[in-house]
Amino acid sequence: MITTHLQKRSFAKKGNTDMIEKMNTCIKKFLASDDYAKLCKKYDLSPLETK
Repeated sequence: MITTHLQKRSFAKKGNTDMIEKMNTCIKKFLASDDYAKLCKKYDLSPLETK
């Protein structure tokens, strides 16, 4: 899960849940975007499975 990864970062270790929420929102929007799909196609990558 994205939050677990972010908790390892210094800004998240201090309990900055607002920052974690903002980062998760941005990442989810990017993963749902056409830009992400284009990058996956360009580099012949399988898109991440999001839940």
